[in-house]
Amino acid sequence: MEFMPSARAALREWVRVLAPAGVILLTHRIGWQARLASRDYLNREELTQALTELGLVAVVFQSWTTDYDLVWAHHAGD
Repeated sequence: MEFMPSARAALREWVRVLAPAGVILLTHRIGWQARLASRDYLNREELTQALTELGLVAVVFQSWTTDYDLVWAHHAGD
């Protein structure tokens, strides 16, 4: 997401093409450089809220590397 001009717009598009009951996996920049890497940075709470508002459930952050978490979420489906 850090390379997208708008994180929220990218999320909307990714969720739009996600199959019902599909799973989305994102990388989420963390650490002190995170806000420097993107002018549209979303912290964990903001990202969780954005995903939830788009109809995703079971948002889980998983530690991955020093600079990134993995973020898993499920489309609620029909």
